[in-house]
This record gives sequence, C-alpha cells and structure tokens, in this order.
Amino acid sequence: MEDLLDEAEVEHETVRELIEKLEGMDSSDEKREAHFTVLSEYVKHHVQEEEKEMFPKLRKLKELDLEGLGAEMKERKAELMAEMGAESEESEGEEAT
Repeated sequence: MEDLLDEAEVEHETVRELIEKLEGMDSSDEKREAHFTVLSEYVKHHVQEEEKEMFPKLRKLKELDLEGLGAEMKERKAELMAEMGAESEESEGEEAT
C-alpha cells in the first residue's frame, strides 16, 4: 500500500507540473497539444489505478472513515472549482432548488 501511495504522490506532483506548464504556454505553442495529451493520459491512468487498486485496498481498512473522506473530497473540489472560477455540480444543483 505504501508503494501505491508514493506513486500516487509522484503522479499528483507531475500532473500539477504539467498543468502549470500548460497555463504558461501560449495557445500557438506547437507542443501545447502534446502536453495536454500527456496530461490527459496521466490523469486517466491515475484514476484507473486508484479505482482498481488503491480504493479497494482502502475499503478493507476498518479504521477508514469513508463519510469523512467523502466530505473532505467534496470540500476540496469546491475549493478547486472556485479557484478556476467555475461552480461545482453540487452548487449548481443547489441554486436551482
């Protein structure tokens, strides 16, 4: 499990670096599309690895607070969406009601 967590940490860092690089690139940069493709592939791989390997192992841990973890993830998503100037799906649904 420790190896999976270390790998996930490195993947998160790499994704952040690629995003920063993309943000600094001009839209006419000929390598912009290549960077975006690599970023997309990294994210897809990372999500698949978490869903197929990490999450099943975490579910087996008895001390894991899934509800608390879910609440933290929802809160972090809202923070990231706000940083990007976008609303999360949850807050859009709340405004409609």
